[in-house]
Amino acid sequence: MILRPALVLVAMALANPAGACATASTGAKCASVGDGTGLGGGAGKWLKAPERVVEHDVGGTLPRGEFNVVLNTAYHGLPPATADWLWYSVGYDYLRVDRRTMEILERRPR
Repeated sequence: MILRPALVLVAMALANPAGACATASTGAKCASVGDGTGLGGGAGKWLKAPERVVEHDVGGTLPRGEFNVVLNTAYHGLPPATADWLWYSVGYDYLRVDRRTMEILERRPR
């Protein structure tokens, strides 16, 4: 008879949705799932992911001293740095940057 108390609680929640919300007495709003399909009832809404903003394009200049140099390039699947350029970690990308001019030569996603 373990199911009986659980059935009583479910029946109470269905009969009185406001009573099923633990924060109703505090004045906070409670979300509902509507008809159980998850499609209605105002419980949520679809959000579109924001477009990814590209701050540093190939051909641009990376500000000196503001980003981390990638040291263990093999671990990250990148070719080793040379005397002419380095890899920098910028946001969700790796940037190949000229050592002297800080010009961005290549962009690779992580």
